[in-house]
Amino acid sequence: MKQSLEQDRWFIVKQLLLLTEKEVKHLRMTSDRIKALDPNLQWIETLENNIEYSEMLDAFVSSQYLQRVMHLLYEFRY
Repeated sequence: MKQSLEQDRWFIVKQLLLLTEKEVKHLRMTSDRIKALDPNLQWIETLENNIEYSEMLDAFVSSQYLQRVMHLLYEFRY
């Protein structure tokens, strides 16, 4: 029984890592798009009314957060 719980635990961690890696990859692409735009004050001022830019910013922030989560998951795994 204990072995099964341990296997389940590692299966869950592995699945979380796979999903997180995939999400980070997509969010990094969006982050790269923001960097290519070279955002300035005018860009920031348009965020409230520009859905595309505000979603890009959300993705950028999420990518930073998910990278930290991945790091924690890898530490947990090993």
